[in-house]
Parts: sequence; structure tokens; C-alpha cells
Amino acid sequence: MPAGIYRLDSARSRLTARIRRGGAAPFIVRFERFDAILVYDPMRPEAAHAEVTIDPASFRNLAAARSPDLRTIAKWRSVAFVSNSFTRTARNGGVLNGNVSFFGLTKPVSIQLILTGASRGAIFVSGTSAISVANPAMIGFTGLQLGGDMQFSIEALFVRG
Repeated sequence: MPAGIYRLDSARSRLTARIRRGGAAPFIVRFERFDAILVYDPMRPEAAHAEVTIDPASFRNLAAARSPDLRTIAKWRSVAFVSNSFTRTARNGGVLNGNVSFFGLTKPVSIQLILTGASRGAIFVSGTSAISVANPAMIGFTGLQLGGDMQFSIEALFVRG
């Protein structure tokens, strides 16, 4: 992946969260509105930087399981992630560490990144998969009887330029 600033192609990207509620089957939500920017230089991979913003009110329940009442998240204007370090763990991936701000709290979080593909053409594009796990209480989800961790997954296409 060549050096550059990469912007999210939101039409070809998706962000989902898998959440367990008590003993019930997990439910899956997709966030319809989110944005991201990635700054990368292969000569200095440890300096990689990413920022992600999510409109928490844009979620849509995708699972058959009945989801808890998440309307309270709509009062928060955005969820924001800002990275502060990157550790390359494989030729095509690594761990991006940073802070997520959500429900008025800021907490550390790690994101596993994998470069899934790249295409050179008139415009350079890069496919990226990212997974992060969060404890619901850690990010302010209390009183919703959630069980276990929440898993967030991003399948993203970034365009350099």
C-alpha cells in the first residue's frame, strides 16, 4: 500500500456490531452513516493514523432477535475513534490503538486491521477489514441486560487522494 491519505468510500463500506443480550441470541446492527480517514506511509508503518466517526442514530437491526431499546444512543451526536499508535503484526496487517468517545466517555480500544486487497489504476484503492471488541459497560451501555462483549466489524474500501 503506497503512502498517502485514504478516504472511506462509504458506498462500498459497511460497519456492523454483533451484540448479545442476556441469554438471548445475538442481534446484529449496521450503522448506515460513518466516515473514516487513514494516513499511511509504508516507510513508517508505526506512524499510521486513522479517524472514524459514526452516527449512532443511523443503526438498523439486521437480526431476527429482538434488540434492546437503543433509542437513547440517538441523543449522542457521534461516536469517534482516533488512533494514537499502530503495531504491524503481519505483512498485511496490525493493531491500531486509540481512543473511542461514546456516551460522553473516552476509553482506549484496539482494532485489528487486515489489508484485504489493493488495486492500482487511475486511482489507488485499498480494501481493509477491521475488528474490535468492547465490553458494553466500558463504553456506557448500562441497564440494557447485554451479555458478553460487543464485536464491531468494518469492511471498508479506501481511496487515496
